Amino acid sequence: MDSKSAFAALSTPFGISGVAVIRCSGSLCPSLFEEIFFLESAQPHRAYARNYVARDGTPLDLVVVTYYAAPHSYTGESMLEISCHGNPFIIQKILEDLCKRGCRLAEPGEFTRTAFVNGKMDLSQAEAVGDTIHAQSEAALRVAQNQLAGVLGRKINGVMDALFAVAAQWESRIDFPEEDLPDGGDDSTIAALEDAQATLGYLESTARYRPLLDCGIGTVLIGPPNGGKSSILNGLIGKERALVSHIPGTTRDFLEEFISVDNWCLRIIDTAGIRQSKDMLERLGMRRSLEKLRFADFVLLIFDGSVPLENLDDSLGEILMEKNGLIVLNKRDLPRAIDDGMLPGIPWPKVSVSALDCGDMAALRQQIIDTLKSNQIVPDGAPCVVNARHRECLLDAIGELNAAKSLVKEGASPEFVAAKINYALHGLARITGRETTETILDQIFNKFCIGK
Repeated sequence: MDSKSAFAALSTPFGISGVAVIRCSGSLCPSLFEEIFFLESAQPHRAYARNYVARDGTPLDLVVVTYYAAPHSYTGESMLEISCHGNPFIIQKILEDLCKRGCRLAEPGEFTRTAFVNGKMDLSQAEAVGDTIHAQSEAALRVAQNQLAGVLGRKINGVMDALFAVAAQWESRIDFPEEDLPDGGDDSTIAALEDAQATLGYLESTARYRPLLDCGIGTVLIGPPNGGKSSILNGLIGKERALVSHIPGTTRDFLEEFISVDNWCLRIIDTAGIRQSKDMLERLGMRRSLEKLRFADFVLLIFDGSVPLENLDDSLGEILMEKNGLIVLNKRDLPRAIDDGMLPGIPWPKVSVSALDCGDMAALRQQIIDTLKSNQIVPDGAPCVVNARHRECLLDAIGELNAAKSLVKEGASPEFVAAKINYALHGLARITGRETTETILDQIFNKFCIGK
């Protein structure tokens, strides 16, 4: 960046709103602050209500402006934050004026990328900025905020510090081969490598929770036709989303809705009823139901408790035995025709409800929460949930540490052991950004919005 440059962007969603925030970062900001707002001796980090005066002398809006002096800003550079009225016309005029004064429009994620480059955060924290913005549940938000606070980076740095010490020991053997390490040196190396692998293995294992936090816990409603699946969907989400009819087979395709349950987001999928049918469209709907079921994280197996139970399809039963879920007997307001002994031998909790009773739907929500917790589909608390890029780096590092352990046990030359440990360190350094490339940064920050 040259001595007189800056980039600017709208940091709030575009559209009509009460307030919009425009950010500007770069060495041009101090002079812009003085020229636009006539504040030659203003104090940094203090908000001022001023008219934004365009280059041609036209007042554009009464705004609140704050100047942040480098390096005490989000990006580590001098910054301006301009809060104007959320009128798209005003926003456009201010951005155009900033460009006339020497700014350029920011690239996606450029503010956060600049913060990383300037050492304001590590790369895992920078990635967490996007996760924080897009979190769909309290659990996802908590994980993102922990990563933004540096929890993952600190765990990785702790492992790296321990491995640096081990690598230094083995590199000293290369430089001074005549001086052996103290007795038990190989055993202590293996113990240190196993400790590192245990920590990295735990972090890698949390990657399985990422889709559940990002996309919601896939909760499939399945069972025979006319059991009340669509009514239960409507009851859970609190609105008439699915068409309800007494005619079996009404649902021919799946419907998908999102609801918040306790700390989690549930992606509820209502599917076509499973039964023997010659109707081509209904059979296609049932095939899609089974496809959704195979990838489900949680299942509500729903029966009409007022009619005799039909045998489940064999393929359906096999899939259900591998899942977690609840057996729901619907229509409890009618005489019951099913007892517990007639239900399929699936070891799930059972609950009786009426989809038309708000109290029953509240109880079903609570039963879903209790079952999710008891089965630890998503654990309570806030584990370090890693993304796909982190997981790839962790697996590379774990593989290199495995190779290093094998070499130590075989009595290999020190340079080979040291090389494997250093390869593991390189993999971990890619997570926090100690080692990175422009290509990796482009892949990460191109997913960000323009103003972040």
